[in-house]
Amino acid sequence: MKTKNLLQKTLITVLIAVIVIPLATYSILRWALSRENISYPAQDHSHFRIKYIFEGQEENFGSPRYQTDYTKDICNGDLTTSPLHFHDNKADYQHQHWAKMTGGQMLKFYGYNLIGGLDGYLGFKLDQFPKVTPVPIHSVSLPKPRPNSQFWIYTGIENSDGSWTTTAKSKDNFVNQDLETFFGQESQARKDIERYKVTSNPVLKIIFKPIQSQAHSGIEHKSATEEQTHLMNEREKLEATIRNNTASSNISSISKPTNSKEIEKDPITGEELKSINNFLGDVVIFVQADEPTADQIQTRFRSMVKLDKSTCGG
Repeated sequence: MKTKNLLQKTLITVLIAVIVIPLATYSILRWALSRENISYPAQDHSHFRIKYIFEGQEENFGSPRYQTDYTKDICNGDLTTSPLHFHDNKADYQHQHWAKMTGGQMLKFYGYNLIGGLDGYLGFKLDQFPKVTPVPIHSVSLPKPRPNSQFWIYTGIENSDGSWTTTAKSKDNFVNQDLETFFGQESQARKDIERYKVTSNPVLKIIFKPIQSQAHSGIEHKSATEEQTHLMNEREKLEATIRNNTASSNISSISKPTNSKEIEKDPITGEELKSINNFLGDVVIFVQADEPTADQIQTRFRSMVKLDKSTCGG
């Protein structure tokens, strides 16, 4: 009887060694080989605008193959299942929900892999210890360059007269740098999350509860973990600006006569819109053999979708 039990235990041990251990080792290695921001993702909610022009044809990021549906719900502070997305049928306007994403990861997410690894996945993450979860790409929609194609990449800042000041950027920097570094603009949401220690670390999540935010006016994605919202300080900045403008108008009304019409508030400036949207920057990518002309570059930047006051939809 003892011999039989010993044989059973030996068989079980062998099965574990032959099947379970290799699979676990493979999963752990895949996770370890992923870039840190994928293997151990942290929350963020920043935005940037992007245009991708392939051989003169602008890719339509507003088409269904790039878009993610959403429904109205209560905003929450959970880590999203997807690191990036377009929604509201808006072209150009990319939401970033995991911190420190690179341009190369963004391109791979939509089907053009310049960073290696498995084509169908950005990598693997430690979702719930010891579980290792694959992070799939969204689609294979981006057209692939031809042998003679080159990348011509530009960032831009809009001037008061509607023109754009543009800067040529290297392909390597776009592909390999995180987008905050690439644009030279920090994400306020990421900084606030780090400050309050709201991370994807399973231990810290027990100690520090996620910060709830209503900056999206109640709009939320389908799953409970689909949207990390802008933090309250961005909303507070806007409300403070409105209060200050109102206070200034009231002081002026005491010192000089006014009619019965309501005093109009100052319009929100471009910089205020960028703050509301936690905006990183604008980038235009041309994939073609010849360098684009200055007029072609200006035309693409001028046609960027406009920023608005809805921090979820815009």
